[in-house]
Amino acid sequence: MSVSEIILTTHNRHTYLELTLNALLYSLSTTPEAKVHIFMSAPTTKVKEVCYRKAIEHPQIKLYLIPQNVVFAAANLAVQLLIPQYITLWEDDFIIPQHTNTLLPAWNREFVRQLQSGIEVVSFTTSIENISSGFLSWIRDDYPLWSPKKFKWLNNIPKETITGNGMTVTLATYLAAVARGNSSKFATPYYFASDHFLYDSAKSRQMTSIRGYHIGANQEMDGFPNPADRTRFPAPEDNQEVHILETGEIRHFKLSAILNMKA
Repeated sequence: MSVSEIILTTHNRHTYLELTLNALLYSLSTTPEAKVHIFMSAPTTKVKEVCYRKAIEHPQIKLYLIPQNVVFAAANLAVQLLIPQYITLWEDDFIIPQHTNTLLPAWNREFVRQLQSGIEVVSFTTSIENISSGFLSWIRDDYPLWSPKKFKWLNNIPKETITGNGMTVTLATYLAAVARGNSSKFATPYYFASDHFLYDSAKSRQMTSIRGYHIGANQEMDGFPNPADRTRFPAPEDNQEVHILETGEIRHFKLSAILNMKA
């Protein structure tokens, strides 16, 4: 059965990154064919140290360097480079529970199977316990809470909620969301499909009852007083390059070129 290509982008949160990778790699112990593609965007020295060490320990990891800090556009460049049939977008601050291996072994294959059945977006549920205060109003009073003891699928959770993490989609779904986003009031210089835009624009959504811990959601503590203010991030140039560290090859891309990609 097919697996998705896991895309993780990172810049400066080395502590969160290491905790995230520890949990993610443990969850993939039954799917050694699944690859974790880490795109380091103008990384700090400590982020590079974590990535290089983990790549030596785990052959599943593939490393890429983007010299500029392209922020969200790293996912854009990853999709242009890899052209993956199935995509899992993984944030560098999302810790998947260790019981995932018991409740949903080979989750990566199962997520792809759900996509093949017609679901547009599949993901893990995200914890709300550490959410930024700026997003408190997004939490519905009936936000689902449950015991982790029994696994279940949650179908078409209402849009007015916190999106899932480990969001998995087909290339066609991702590119369609990029196009819709670029033609809306939410257009950005990153030309990427955010988790919220993917979730809200999907006709069918499925989340697992397995609930990961979004350790980096405490954005005020990390120096971001207004999480909804995207102007705190730099606007990258359209011309970018990606260094494939395994081969030494350097590839050149235009961020806007993703608008012309076909699935």
